[in-house]
Amino acid sequence: ASRRRRNSGGRPHAAPPLRTFFTAAKSFRGAAAIHQRNALRSWLESAPGSEVLLFGDDEGSAAVAAELGLRHVADVPRNDYGTPRLDAIFATAQREARHELLCYANADIVLVPEFAAAVRRLADWPRFAMVGRRVTIAIDEPIDFAPGWDERFKQAIPRVRRLGRGSALDYFAFRRGSIGAMPPFVIGRPAWDNWLVADLLRNAVPLVDATPVVFAIHARHGYDHVAAIFGHSDSADELRTFLRRGKKIIVTTVQKFPFILDEIGDLSGKSFALLIDEAHSSQGGKTTARMH
Repeated sequence: ASRRRRNSGGRPHAAPPLRTFFTAAKSFRGAAAIHQRNALRSWLESAPGSEVLLFGDDEGSAAVAAELGLRHVADVPRNDYGTPRLDAIFATAQREARHELLCYANADIVLVPEFAAAVRRLADWPRFAMVGRRVTIAIDEPIDFAPGWDERFKQAIPRVRRLGRGSALDYFAFRRGSIGAMPPFVIGRPAWDNWLVADLLRNAVPLVDATPVVFAIHARHGYDHVAAIFGHSDSADELRTFLRRGKKIIVTTVQKFPFILDEIGDLSGKSFALLIDEAHSSQGGKTTARMH
């Protein structure tokens, strides 16, 4: 079938490119169910005719996929703790997507039609990745997706709002093949988006910041899953507590260790990473030697 059609003035123009969204959701319970349903519906409403791949077999995923007409991919590789692996999701989506333009978005990100318009402007690029910052607000009720929903939704957002950090990116739109192999990152953990931006730049993939033109809304929620493994110690007492509890990632300074090395005992049976927030001569000498 022809990919061209005529507008009301009789002039031919290309049909809007179709795209494949993909994501992995949490269990559809409580506030998470509202946030994720709002996000998924917004993608379908903002880019009509698009495909959505919903990865994972968490509670409610199959039912929501059937209700909204999504493609459900239940079988997802996971890490030792049962968390879905992001590298496998990206690889599967690029292999199985029906369309050449793809977008990964976190399952609680609401997108409005400006997003589809921005992707359309890049549709002829052979390689690209489009990213952007988000605004975080409380969304406690289902969005009414009746005609004009996007304008009503934007008007209801507080005028005074702050963009999220540039290091926290919630969507990546790209052409199939623009993103290559990834390390075994997992869903919901920090830093994978920063690695991906750096990798795209290393491979000379054009990177587009769509923040000025794309309105992306992140539903406010807790981060207990990150707090369980990550700790930033401002004192030796906090460092001692984090080490004893088996935090996987601890941000600290080397000067805190002399106060606790003799009392924390043998930690050879624990697995964690220490990010020492110093870069000068104090990282040498007896203290550093004792830490090894």
